[in-house]
Amino acid sequence: MQQQDRKIKYRLRFAKRGAMRYLSHLDMMRLMTRAIRRAGVPVTFSRGFNPRPRIAILAPLPVGIEAQSELMELRLDEQLCPDDIRNSLNEELVDGIEITGVEPADRPMKADFRADYEVDLPDGLSVERAALEAVMARDQVCVEIETAKGIKTVDLRPFLLSLELFDRKLRFVVRVTPQGTARPDTVVKAVFGDEEARRNDFRIRRTSLSMSPPE
Repeated sequence: MQQQDRKIKYRLRFAKRGAMRYLSHLDMMRLMTRAIRRAGVPVTFSRGFNPRPRIAILAPLPVGIEAQSELMELRLDEQLCPDDIRNSLNEELVDGIEITGVEPADRPMKADFRADYEVDLPDGLSVERAALEAVMARDQVCVEIETAKGIKTVDLRPFLLSLELFDRKLRFVVRVTPQGTARPDTVVKAVFGDEEARRNDFRIRRTSLSMSPPE
């Protein structure tokens, strides 16, 4: 049975743009589930008293972040042509959500991901490359975040792989692991400080989510 499951497991790439960046992970799962049902894609359901479709969105995004190449895994009851899966789902999805690629998932996912981000700098705001180099030179990059239990201090440095400026865009790469990651909004806060992060409307997008080993 396990061998059969591997044959009918697919890995999908999708984009999340515009107003759709405000969808929560739960809403995104509902949207995908509805599109799969309407498209007639023969998704596999879990067993038990409350069967659920075998769908998994990997490394979910925080609300408000755009994405160009997210990852989702899907188990089906039968093999289909990847192009047929992509086309049928896109016909049922809303503007701003697009399946960009489908392939058989022959290999299991690794625990670590590489996530690439890009941030458009608001007008009137700038940062020197030397300041970014200083951040990367620190042993710790600590920021305060709000949680359900109150304010918590987190160290971003173990997850922050690179930080650079290119054509009025802040670009950075983070590691996504089972132990955690560096949220993109906290990286922005580490670079510009709490006050600037609250005052400016930063447009953040995840340009890539890769299964390649983080460098």
